[in-house]
Amino acid sequence: MTTFVAGVDPVISDCEITRIVRCLDGDTIEGIRTGHIGYDDDDELLRRDRSPRELRILGVDTAEEKGATRAAGERATRDTERWLAARPYTLRARCYGEDPFGRIVADVYDAETGETLTEHLLALGHPPYVERR
Repeated sequence: MTTFVAGVDPVISDCEITRIVRCLDGDTIEGIRTGHIGYDDDDELLRRDRSPRELRILGVDTAEEKGATRAAGERATRDTERWLAARPYTLRARCYGEDPFGRIVADVYDAETGETLTEHLLALGHPPYVERR
């Protein structure tokens, strides 16, 4: 397993997100990534859809949807859902390995504009991720 260290680990892959399965909370989504597995005899790129995986959004740490932070957590989830819904065909992810919970740490971005989900959430006032020791 690759362990994520903020700002240190290299990008492991850059892939298209073919479908958002669901938004789990403001900083975690479940999506299906498309990757390539090589080339056929005619040098055509072979692609495959991978099974759904949880993607932990790089660089932001939104409130949880429970306890004292419930309202802020629900707002973060709505903000994430709206951003994703506005980009149903142009999402990509730069993947950086897995976090301790087995989620893929990813920088999800709009391939047409380059805007990242992290930039959007931070601009709306959601807190940045701070590595805990």
